[in-house]
Amino acid sequence: MFEGFLKLKHLNLEKNVIQTLPQEIFSDTPNLVCLILKNNKVENISMFAFSGLVNLVTLDLSFNKLNVLKRNIFGSLQSLKKLILVHNKISKIEKGGLIGLSCLEWMFYDGNIKAKATFQPTLQGRLYLLDERQKNSLTKIEQ
Repeated sequence: MFEGFLKLKHLNLEKNVIQTLPQEIFSDTPNLVCLILKNNKVENISMFAFSGLVNLVTLDLSFNKLNVLKRNIFGSLQSLKKLILVHNKISKIEKGGLIGLSCLEWMFYDGNIKAKATFQPTLQGRLYLLDERQKNSLTKIEQ
């Protein structure tokens, strides 16, 4: 879909009606640093939707309809530092749902359904679960 956009660094797809992110949809944008997908209707993220985004630092999936973060969904995002999941319907983060995010420092999660999440030891450095009201809806965090 984004063929020929090899030099693209910032992509804002905010306020569309995107429901699904198919496999390898961003594979032709390896230099992407910031991807904004907020205010869509994203319910489904295919397993390899983010493959090839090795330089992505910021991913904003806020105000969508995500309900589960499946295992290895972000596996190819080794450079990601900021993940914004605010105001979805996330009720579950599967074990391995954050695998591969070794550089993750900030995860904004407020406005989701109460959830149990397992955070793997592969998350190195600082990880901040932020809420504008200084509280989160997570009920349990395991390592």
